[in-house]
Amino acid sequence: MTPRIPGLTDLQPTDAPEGVTAWLGWAGDLPVTIVIEEPATEDELDATFIAGILADVDAWIVRAGDAVEEFYRAEAGTATGWSPEATFWAGQEWSIRFAECPLPEVGDLGVAVLFSGETLDSVEDLSADDAEDADDAHEH
Repeated sequence: MTPRIPGLTDLQPTDAPEGVTAWLGWAGDLPVTIVIEEPATEDELDATFIAGILADVDAWIVRAGDAVEEFYRAEAGTATGWSPEATFWAGQEWSIRFAECPLPEVGDLGVAVLFSGETLDSVEDLSADDAEDADDAHEH
């Protein structure tokens, strides 16, 4: 069953690994992915919370962009132009990923800003994670 979340349009199932159910939809021009990882269930999605974030998503994108600039100690301009994407998991865990951050320190996979509720948890360079995974694979 596809979740019903105010502010999301065209929510459709999308490919996901085993044990994960995912849907892709849109909040205006922003791609939004909803992810349920076992043992969580669709009942654990907080649709009201997600709708609240999406109602003010431009402000959240700016806040996430500011966090990226602070993390890299650099200025990069308007975050809304960095190809943002939002992902929500069960509960109130969510992220904004910038696929095209103009900072030279950010790799090809972009950078993600992770939130727990309305609290910013961390900024993660996704290319660094990928490089570590590749290093781990070469060590084994």
